[in-house]
Amino acid sequence: MPDPLTWHAVLAGWWVPLPGLAVLTTTAVGYLWCARRVRGWPVGHTAWFLAVIAFAIADVLNGYSRILFAVHMVQHLVLIVVAPLCLVLGSPLRLVHACAGERARPWLRRFGRSRPVRSAVHPLTALAVYTVVVVGTHLTPFQQSALLLPELHRLEELMYLAAGVLLLLRVTGNEPGAPRLPALLRLVLLFAAMVVDAIAMLSGLASEEASRRRYR
Repeated sequence: MPDPLTWHAVLAGWWVPLPGLAVLTTTAVGYLWCARRVRGWPVGHTAWFLAVIAFAIADVLNGYSRILFAVHMVQHLVLIVVAPLCLVLGSPLRLVHACAGERARPWLRRFGRSRPVRSAVHPLTALAVYTVVVVGTHLTPFQQSALLLPELHRLEELMYLAAGVLLLLRVTGNEPGAPRLPALLRLVLLFAAMVVDAIAMLSGLASEEASRRRYR
């Protein structure tokens, strides 16, 4: 069990598995290499993307998320909103397209406009995936299993990140090759996702309160 939650305990308990650190470092280096090759690539995009890497490396709350509900919800918020937003604003897909050679760009353009990709980034698909992930991991036994199995917990984190990215690609209108949604429709999409989050959070709080009363 971790020490009481303090700044010293959080910083002293920080660690990253070596394979994960290697993947994150390689990703950051690859992004920076591509950014240097693309003339005029905005520094802000690079800063947003590196912020995602920093979030992933400094996952200092992971040990406390399994025993403190408040920390657990903060971690979920970071994984499904903050990190995906930084990733989307970092525009890695645009960077790959800009950095690719003349032969690769037509292929990337066709891939981005293909039916599977267009279906995946459709607003209804994005909202459906977001809803299934949030509801499925909070209102089913999945959450308890993820607390016991580290591998399942990592899968849960990846699902949050993917669901958040799909949704925020359409909300921000930052996806390459897809038509930008009207502002009102983007607000409706964001509000619907907030409703899903609120239902999951309130259900989690009610479940935690019921557990406390049961064991008093």
